This record gives sequence, C-alpha cells and structure tokens, in this order.
Amino acid sequence: MKKNLTKVVLATLIAAAPLAASDFTYNTNSLFALEGGYNSMNEDGAGGGLDLADNFGSFGLKLGAESQNYRIFVNANYEAISNFDYAYLYGVALQYKFNFTESANFFLGVNGGYANMKHENGLKISDPYFGGDAGFNFHASELIDLELAARVNLVDNNLVDNIVTGYASIIFKYQMD
Repeated sequence: MKKNLTKVVLATLIAAAPLAASDFTYNTNSLFALEGGYNSMNEDGAGGGLDLADNFGSFGLKLGAESQNYRIFVNANYEAISNFDYAYLYGVALQYKFNFTESANFFLGVNGGYANMKHENGLKISDPYFGGDAGFNFHASELIDLELAARVNLVDNNLVDNIVTGYASIIFKYQMD
C-alpha cells in the first residue's frame, strides 16, 4: 500500500508541474472553502469485528489556489462518526478542471493525506490515505463557486478499507496582492 501512496504522490507532483511553470498573474485565485459531506465507511475484512457506523456526516475546511485549469487544496475534515471518540482527515488534493461553459466546470482529482481516528473500543487509526474525487463547480458569482462532488479515500491499514463521501462546498475566491 505504501508503494501505491508513493505512486499517487509522484503522479500528483508531476501533474502539478505546469502550475509551478506558469505565470501566476493570469486568471488565478486564492480559495477558502467550507465543506459538508455524507459518508460511508467500509471495514477491511482483516480488521475483525469493528462496529463501524454505516453513514455519518462530515465538515471540512479547505485552503487553496486555482489557475485556469488546475486547483490545489490543503484540507482538514472532521468526521462525525458515532462510535469513534474522534476522526479527522488531513490532506491535499490536486484537481484538473474541464471548463465546458462559463457558468460551470467539471473536475477530476487525486488526493492524499493522513487519517487520525480512535474507535470507542480504543483501537487507533493513524495511517495515510489516498484517493480520488470528481464533481461539478457552479459559478454562483465571480467570487463564489458551489461545488457538488464525490470522493473515495483508501486508508492504508487493516481496520478501515475506504471512506466514500458525497459532499457540497461553498468556495470563496479572492486575490492576494
């Protein structure tokens, strides 16, 4: 699994290379987003009997930047799982935007990060995750996007196999001088 995570990180860095090479003065924005999600978590068969919540909500904060075709976010999510003492995901996401109209775009992305969770029976999950996401951004105004998307995160441990999320975000765009 660590080899897979290394491959995802390497692919993300290669995909982000055009961002580093471009002139950031043309059509770029800084981003701040609030995210709410509905999740499902699946137990790895080797985990052996954890009582995982079937569905639960989540709340997240994202900071990022975008160019014409790329977005990158640093994010922190709180997963409100009833049978966990705490559950947080911290990570980064890189997305490619398909700009098919002036009022919306479609995106595909990769993400990775760190899951930090503690089940009520004392078992801890402190492991990396990686995954992907896809969704639509609707441009409500020049400074606000509404995002509807889905994400799959594969957790690198023997307790939790994956977390599947449907989420909505409100993204505030601004420019820093």
